[in-house]
Amino acid sequence: MAKNDAQLGGGQKSLCERLRGKSFRELLKSRGISRYRLALDTGISYRTLQYWEQGRRPSEALALRVGEYLGLAGEVEVADLQKQIKDLSARIQRLGA
Repeated sequence: MAKNDAQLGGGQKSLCERLRGKSFRELLKSRGISRYRLALDTGISYRTLQYWEQGRRPSEALALRVGEYLGLAGEVEVADLQKQIKDLSARIQRLGA
């Protein structure tokens, strides 16, 4: 798993991992949400959501948007903090170079 994925305690999947493949399908099904509805409500293209369902990894920004929409608050907070740390680290490296 990529280092920039926010890891959840207890060996759980990261937010990006939960939003791809079988996990993504099951998550939508458990909430009674179609890809079409998700696309309309989040502004993410239907085709992009199909790619995720086929196993492609979502970007962190889109994963955060969908995580918020689906009510994955704790996972979104962890992923958002991880993204902020990554961005700050990159800025520090640029300043130090």
